[in-house]
Amino acid sequence: MTPRAAIQLARALSKSVAHGGFLPETVLYMDGDLLLWWVPPAKRHIVFRAPELGAPERGEVVPHPGLVFAASSRVWKVWAVKGRSRPALQTPLFQSPYFNVWEGGDICRGNVQVPEGTATEKIDAWNAAFLGSFFTHPNSQGKLVRYRGGAYPFWRDMLDGKFKKFPERVLIDAKTTLGKLLGMGAQDDD
Repeated sequence: MTPRAAIQLARALSKSVAHGGFLPETVLYMDGDLLLWWVPPAKRHIVFRAPELGAPERGEVVPHPGLVFAASSRVWKVWAVKGRSRPALQTPLFQSPYFNVWEGGDICRGNVQVPEGTATEKIDAWNAAFLGSFFTHPNSQGKLVRYRGGAYPFWRDMLDGKFKKFPERVLIDAKTTLGKLLGMGAQDDD
């Protein structure tokens, strides 16, 4: 195959991933059907179906941390990040503070309809699938958050409006960085 033919093939294959090669600034990494992206911290709606937080369900607009998602045909994961800056390879990852997420970041799909494919145009649909689902119970064997009384009191206080911004001090260190997660060690992001 000539270099020109390889470039043409790569462009043809990438059309299913991105519009004409342009990528949103929230995209952190792409490889095959694996897509990693960042969701900046913001106030968003969340709904719980947990009797401990209000029956039968309770939802409010609350502050959320920055999030890093990974999705592919086999993977759907989420981690939290501190700060408002776009994550880089050396950015520490934290356990997601949400119910229905295991310690390694795996998201319990339950009956959530997930989008087909991981093209960058599907990022909003993946975000909506996660943040629009019903959070029912902690899946983590360890602490979900570092908060007096644990996850239920934390989310009750969040829903009651105790915090104007997400209290990053409650996040549990996942003991990895974005670069280590991607198998890139501690390289610089320059």
